[in-house]
Amino acid sequence: MTVNLHTLIEQLLDTGLIQFGRFQEGQEFVPFRFTPDYLPAYPKLLSQIAIAARSQIDEYRVDRILATTDSMPFGVALSLETKLSLVYSKGQGAITAYDLVGAYNSGHNALLVATTLAEDQPLQPLIKKAEQVGLNIQGVLTLFNLETQARFTNIPVMTVFSIIEVITHLTNLGRLPPGQAETVYAWSRQIS
Repeated sequence: MTVNLHTLIEQLLDTGLIQFGRFQEGQEFVPFRFTPDYLPAYPKLLSQIAIAARSQIDEYRVDRILATTDSMPFGVALSLETKLSLVYSKGQGAITAYDLVGAYNSGHNALLVATTLAEDQPLQPLIKKAEQVGLNIQGVLTLFNLETQARFTNIPVMTVFSIIEVITHLTNLGRLPPGQAETVYAWSRQIS
């Protein structure tokens, strides 16, 4: 089964999972918000996103999915779609043996999944923990790439949705005003 990414983008907008406007995050305002915590409220959409993601990871030889704490819904859906065992981080800062939950041991190849990729630094400690228990990270897959220049040594980065693709598609449909699109473009260039 294949899915149309443009249709998924429109569904993300229709459900409010992606929003454009002026949102305060900490001390700054951002023009784009993605709320992956609500993905389980839309199981059909989550399943279709997992199908779209599967096509990106089929070429990698992995037998585990490692999910960040905030990407658990996506990680579970992807695990069910691919039939790959899921390992996840509790995200509580505990030592590795108490932080990573799942069936794993030395020598398993894994795909790290995250919701967004703004920079590589927040993922580096999780990659290090995975390596400590013998999980070999073969790639990083994010739901959204904010077009930043995250750098991983010898680890390819894949994304389901590029912010540029989302903006372009929604602008072409007339569902995102050109001025708002330019604001998001400028913001994404600023954080990269």
